[in-house]
Amino acid sequence: MARSRSRLAVAEVTSKSTARNDGLKKLRGYARAGIPLYPLIDREAGVVSVFSKPKAGHYARSESATLGEKIMLPKPFDFDLDAAEF
Repeated sequence: MARSRSRLAVAEVTSKSTARNDGLKKLRGYARAGIPLYPLIDREAGVVSVFSKPKAGHYARSESATLGEKIMLPKPFDFDLDAAEF
């Protein structure tokens, strides 16, 4: 019997060449796959976004902050992500 593996989160740090793919295609794909948490650090835009609560192929909740600020990751992580280093 195969063991099921579930992912709690997938995180991406964009580059100039991957920003569009990470922010659109992967965002939808991870939501469809039921990945509970998707932190996305967009270095080009200077923004960190945290997407959570996947439902019907999209994330029902998102929060954003400017790079350099801290942003809270929801449970089960429950800590501030400091995106200043990105």
